[in-house]
Amino acid sequence: MADRTLLKALTLLICLSVLALPAPRALSEDVYTYQAETVLCVPDFESGAWRSETAALTVPVAGSLAHEALVELIARVRAGAAGNYSVLADLTLLHPGYLASCGTALVHLSGEIKQVEPLQQFMLCQAIANTVCATGEAKYCVILSDGRSLALDRDHRNAVGILTEDRSDDPVVSLSRLLIRRGSIEGMPTEYRADTAVFYPASAGHGVLAEVRPLSYSSGSPEVIVRTLLNAMSVQPTGLFDVPRVLPLAEHLTGDPVIEVTPDGENVLTVSFGDDFSAALSDRGILRSVMMAALTLTMAVNLPDISGVNCVIGGEPVQGVVPVGLFDGANEIISFERGYMMWQDFTHFMLSEAAFFYANDGEVLTRTLRSVPSAWQFAPLRLMEQLLTGPSYYDSVADLHRALPEGLAIEDLLSLGSEGDTVTLNVRAEVVDLFEGWPLRKKQNAVYSVVNTLTELPWCRRVNILFDGARLPASPGSLSFETAFMRY
Repeated sequence: MADRTLLKALTLLICLSVLALPAPRALSEDVYTYQAETVLCVPDFESGAWRSETAALTVPVAGSLAHEALVELIARVRAGAAGNYSVLADLTLLHPGYLASCGTALVHLSGEIKQVEPLQQFMLCQAIANTVCATGEAKYCVILSDGRSLALDRDHRNAVGILTEDRSDDPVVSLSRLLIRRGSIEGMPTEYRADTAVFYPASAGHGVLAEVRPLSYSSGSPEVIVRTLLNAMSVQPTGLFDVPRVLPLAEHLTGDPVIEVTPDGENVLTVSFGDDFSAALSDRGILRSVMMAALTLTMAVNLPDISGVNCVIGGEPVQGVVPVGLFDGANEIISFERGYMMWQDFTHFMLSEAAFFYANDGEVLTRTLRSVPSAWQFAPLRLMEQLLTGPSYYDSVADLHRALPEGLAIEDLLSLGSEGDTVTLNVRAEVVDLFEGWPLRKKQNAVYSVVNTLTELPWCRRVNILFDGARLPASPGSLSFETAFMRY
């Protein structure tokens, strides 16, 4: 009874508290930003070197620091374009300009980058990779131009892999190291290795996850590259937890993969599978739409100079799919009107791993991973929605339960805002009643399940929790909400 009286008194005090703060603006207005500093790697084509420049950026609270850094980097490249590199004055990010899955970023540039020499192409691509990696949002970077994978060798045929951070002083040495081929005995095929982004179906969310793997190619022929990629997709990934049992794709081929030229001059990869392919997918719980996304993204980002993929199953080309998942655009038919699938058709399928905190049977707060649409990974409101859904069967850690009261729902969140490195949650004052009778340890777990989840955001360090726009006054034996919480 005393606890109930105290709680009601505290609720009354909330409304009268002189510590009351202005309610944060609603995230749904999409106007919230935070300030962040990052390091841009800017190519200096005249000197043949890179230089580091610090940039203070304004980032949407539901957006990506890496994307804003790329926008600023390209603006500086455009501003400095002159002489032999004046064509870069028109360089832009095409839609979608920046995507990321599990630390692998896709950057989509306009075609001007193809109009400069390979060394300058490399300098710009490496500058982009360095800039993206400096934000901490990705470890690897794939560059595409006008919808096609951008190879950095002169004949634009060999898959040279993806870029990681490299701030060496000599671009020529770095490019040579990237393109190096390991010679073999005369008469035998030349073998080379390249880090490769492979996309796998994910069980939760019905999308795809990326994993980078070093692959060996016996030659640069399209057939060899395609079969190497199919074999890689048929090996269970080591760093992803949410991938169903993979399918031996090459065993279901009914012929050699071929690149054909369409009447409008586009290079399209055709891959043909047998009648049993659909049943094999179903046996493993893999939706056809998700398999098409994994196949198209893997081929398009690694096989240079193709515009898309034509997948034939049992003699019938795939003309469209109906995605089913958490992402925007789910349940809307995707039709391949050009007769082939482009990687841009499947950008909504890209998922990433986000961390959430729940309690185990010993009431210890535990970090678990979940596959969510990649755009949600940096959106605090989306993370809160997912946290409140409770543990999922597909999470990386099993046998957890909500640390928050079961009666707490996203509708109890009145607003969510940010300032600097701090997120502010404003909840209904009645939420206090949901904790009635809880021991202090359980209350701490509830608060820190929220705080730890939100501080997984690369820019968030603190979390304020308000009740009807006011701070909850401290009382003996209870948590203090008078200051922001930091990660526990």
